[in-house]
Amino acid sequence: MSHHDEDLRHRFTALREEAAREAPEFDGLWRQAAAARGRRRRIPLGTWLALAGAAGALLYAAVRRDAPSALPVETVTMPMLGQWRSPTAFLLRTPGEELLTTVPSLGSAPSLSVLSSFPERRPPS
Repeated sequence: MSHHDEDLRHRFTALREEAAREAPEFDGLWRQAAAARGRRRRIPLGTWLALAGAAGALLYAAVRRDAPSALPVETVTMPMLGQWRSPTAFLLRTPGEELLTTVPSLGSAPSLSVLSSFPERRPPS
């Protein structure tokens, strides 16, 4: 072991001894807690049940008093799923969109009669 390790070991030992001197005894703390537990006044279960019942009755009365007799019904028309449009659909439109959605014509296609003038090929026998 190096000199630094021994020095640290002695310092930690001194700290543990100091903490042990300053810490209270466990037996004394246990006796104090037991004495405090015995002094605590307990409320009977019947009292708790009566308090809970009274609170429930008050809550029920408050809810019933504020509840309207008939709720107004609003009719809301919703668009069909096929009619729905995204509010941000305009962001997908690009400048010159008509060029992207059409096919340019490059002239007329040759007629197929030109192709029929070639002799028919037969497989070798």
